[in-house]
Amino acid sequence: MPHKPGREERRQLEPSGDERQQGEHQRGGPQHTHATHSAEDDLQVPIVRLRSTIGSHDFACYLHDVAATRPDTQPDHGQRRASFQRARSRETKRMLVQAAMALWRTKGYATTTVADICTAAGVSKALFYFYFPRKEDVLFEVGVLSTQSAHRTIHALLKKPYEIESVVSAALTAFERSMARNPRELIIETILEGYRHEHRIMADGSPPDVDADMFTELFTRARSDGKLPGTVDTAHLAYLAQTMVSEGARHWAAGAFGSRSFAEVVTADICTLVNGYTARRPHVEFRDRP
Repeated sequence: MPHKPGREERRQLEPSGDERQQGEHQRGGPQHTHATHSAEDDLQVPIVRLRSTIGSHDFACYLHDVAATRPDTQPDHGQRRASFQRARSRETKRMLVQAAMALWRTKGYATTTVADICTAAGVSKALFYFYFPRKEDVLFEVGVLSTQSAHRTIHALLKKPYEIESVVSAALTAFERSMARNPRELIIETILEGYRHEHRIMADGSPPDVDADMFTELFTRARSDGKLPGTVDTAHLAYLAQTMVSEGARHWAAGAFGSRSFAEVVTADICTLVNGYTARRPHVEFRDRP
């Protein structure tokens, strides 16, 4: 009978990892038997935890934000690494906001501590303070997320024929849906923190926070398309409209609108403002500031 090699003999007869790799290279096959570790792999566990934390709708919004950071051309390794680092940073920040919002809905804003938020999000206090110097800054971020939801709606609608009123109405409907997920008292706290944030920026002489802007793109495009006169200062008009949104949200949360929706009331207010600007005919035509 032919001799059957034992386990030790078979081990010695098997090619080494380098030999297998060299043979595969010569045959034109794969040169690696194991998948390489990448930045995408680093994101898998946090992404799974994020999905279970924030729910399907907000997770879909997160994926939209991540996809928006990817350029159309194939990036080099450095660009890809930077892109995934930005994605991870946004993910961590969003997880902290979602954890805080979940606690505020159940425990209330005043009784929720930074330690509570960190425990719920599974991060350290140091990481929390890296993104948010104060607990109140998370409130401002909640308002930013609602504003970004409205701005995405505007951006999408401007890709096809539009009317200013219909775009404003759709944006404020999206904003109202985002607000409605939170208790009314939390909405009021968020608006008030937005005012405090704005005053701090003005006191420091810092530029306005573009993340809190909802209407500049719409009004600039409308002026370019002839739907608003060239005399309109679109930045100032957008600021006034944003103030109407903030005040409208505060009054709506306090029950001042009765059975009327936030979007219905504030859309009418903003369109009245826009119509007033359209009818106005100053002597000097406005031009964008450099």
